[in-house]
Amino acid sequence: MRSEGRLLFTLLYIVLAAVWAQAEQAKCPMVELAVEKLPSMNIPRTAHSTLCLGDELVVIGGRTTGFVPTQTAEYFKDGEWHTMTMTYTHDDGFVSHVSSGEILVAGGHEKPLGIGQTFTIELYNPSEHTFRGYGCLDMKRAFARAVMLNDSMTIIAGNWYHKDTIECYDGTRQCRSIKPVSVPRSSPFMLRVGDDDMMIVGGWDNYGKPLERAVVDRVFGEPFEVPLLKEWHLLNVLGDMDCEYTRMDYKLPDDPEDMPPRRFAYLLPAHNDNGELGLIRVDSTEFTLMPTACPIPTESQFGHIEYYTPVYVDRGARRAYLVGLDKQRRFYVLAMEYDEQLSSPLHLTLYYTVPLPDCGRMLPVLTLDGDMVIAGGIIDNNYEPLNTVYRFKLGTQAEDSRTPWAWWISLAIAILLTAAVLFMLHRRHAVRPEDVTDVQTADDAAQTADNSQTDAFYNDIITRFDTLLEQQQIYLNSELKIGEVAAMLGVTTRDLSQSIATMRGYSFPQYVNRLRVEHAKRLLMSEPDNKLSIVAEQSGFSNETNFFRIFKAATGRTPREWLSAPDRK
Repeated sequence: MRSEGRLLFTLLYIVLAAVWAQAEQAKCPMVELAVEKLPSMNIPRTAHSTLCLGDELVVIGGRTTGFVPTQTAEYFKDGEWHTMTMTYTHDDGFVSHVSSGEILVAGGHEKPLGIGQTFTIELYNPSEHTFRGYGCLDMKRAFARAVMLNDSMTIIAGNWYHKDTIECYDGTRQCRSIKPVSVPRSSPFMLRVGDDDMMIVGGWDNYGKPLERAVVDRVFGEPFEVPLLKEWHLLNVLGDMDCEYTRMDYKLPDDPEDMPPRRFAYLLPAHNDNGELGLIRVDSTEFTLMPTACPIPTESQFGHIEYYTPVYVDRGARRAYLVGLDKQRRFYVLAMEYDEQLSSPLHLTLYYTVPLPDCGRMLPVLTLDGDMVIAGGIIDNNYEPLNTVYRFKLGTQAEDSRTPWAWWISLAIAILLTAAVLFMLHRRHAVRPEDVTDVQTADDAAQTADNSQTDAFYNDIITRFDTLLEQQQIYLNSELKIGEVAAMLGVTTRDLSQSIATMRGYSFPQYVNRLRVEHAKRLLMSEPDNKLSIVAEQSGFSNETNFFRIFKAATGRTPREWLSAPDRK
């Protein structure tokens, strides 16, 4: 009878695994996303620039109620927004980090109602929260973007209802034009090829119409046509953003193990004439369609999804995000997980929120802990912008939140439990009443013996694993892989993973990161003046962003907040 039960369970497992695998390939899993409403800004605004500078959120410029440019900025610290006065207005202006550590703020509309363009440049000092009028663009601009190419120059391009060129800010008070563009663009994508060149590409021209030519400009090279962009059209993404958020770092298989990722690639959202959404991978001057594990969803059970942002990349977590919303103002975040070498199709998960009727349509910003924030924006007109601020908890989401495939597991468990009940009923009818006690006793004894052997096996592995961690501190290696540790212990990766989960209740990364956080605490207390980037590196974290996110998730505080707290643990 026992063999029949095992056969039944085996068959059910095979069937469920096949159904599960097929469904996973055909459909993008959906997960409800936790959101947090932060304190509102002091001034309603849209068409502004949003930055995350360390642990501070900063909004710069834009326009306020009545479609009027505002000469203000705000920063969020200690749970509230603080207003700052700017030198000029920057309605649909642009910002960029520059080599001095300041923020270049420039351009925008000259008058209310989005009319005209300006030449103005000012610099924002994040440490002092001050602005100073500084210089002048070579060409007046709105809907432009800028990216620091290297320590000596920042590249600027794009315009609205005015001509377009490529110009350069080099620290002097007057920008200078470098070269003309092949086609004028509004809010173009600006993609660094390295420290010595940059590509400029976009979906719309300077009058808000789709570009007829699929051409890419280079700052220090010749323009070139991209046949793929004739079939796949880049989404138009108006507004200012830090183009460095779109960059993915990756390694090639023959790169040294100890070398950090240094190669650049980008994902650009695009659509074809059939209404399908795709992701174009840009690697140097190569444009290809990036494969995904399942089709990118443009519909949910709630309705049509309109994506409106560029792709944002959390390089520490190796995840990229694309944001959209539906008519009920339910926001969606398409999460794309990629491997270190960009060699596998992107694994997709579609996160969705409850309807957020007072959350504006605005380009978001990524925080150091991996969350996404939308500040201000509009719902349906430019005359009544919002001051609301929402945090989408992508990096600090509660650990007990359901995984994308949790409902499949629930279904599998329900089916298995049903099968088990039917099997027990069958046994109850097949076994004589006087034999029931003996059969149950034998089964219980066998199960107890199996569990004891399994626990002993896992306990032996976890004991040796803990000894290895304590004696050799292998968790300080940021490139540590579970396969390497399993090989050191002479066990399979699966057995090691299961041992950690069974005996400690953690996954391998969670268990290792706990030790890294404790090591970082010791370093912070012994050497409080150390740079956080050094603490992160010496504690085994791959980068400072990852360090901030994991440390805050573990302690509820940033490293500096934890160090200054009287009740630190």
